[in-house]
Amino acid sequence: ERFLSGPVVEKILANPDQIHLGGENQVVTILFSDIRGFTRLSENMEPQFVVELLNEYFTEMTDLIFESGGTLDKYMGDGIMAVFGAPLTRPDDAWRSAKTAIEMQRALVQLNRDWEARGRPSVQVGIGINTGQVTAGNIGCSRRMDYTVIGDAVNLASRLCASAAGGQILVSQFAFSQLGGTIPAER
Repeated sequence: ERFLSGPVVEKILANPDQIHLGGENQVVTILFSDIRGFTRLSENMEPQFVVELLNEYFTEMTDLIFESGGTLDKYMGDGIMAVFGAPLTRPDDAWRSAKTAIEMQRALVQLNRDWEARGRPSVQVGIGINTGQVTAGNIGCSRRMDYTVIGDAVNLASRLCASAAGGQILVSQFAFSQLGGTIPAER
């Protein structure tokens, strides 16, 4: 439950045979988000305030990921990697990911207002989304394994995130084609 939304956990427990761990090829949508300029920002803040800011940010963003049925893959410093379509696939995974990205940007506006009211700096986030084939499963060693996704589709989502300006959501052409025109976008 720390990594999956409640409904996904319930579905896994009700149908454990649907989950194939250890490496399975499947099409998923990957979302990366990253706070812009966070290293510079954190250099001018007390460590305890950095941790507080990150915890508030991660709590809000993770809740949005779970509400849309996504899986929290990992936190990477001030970044988030989420997967829609693993371990359970839905036909609208790309749409759920894009909807989540939009909600994340909107939620950040309110977080920034709250932080500014407390004398804390505001932040901006860039988001990258890609849909493609990955290998999903447990990666690691006998002492520690993590469920994650690996593949070029993940790398492209990460590069899109790295290229996104603060407040921007970059979506790959293939992920966008899965949205069916339901979300306004610019080429």
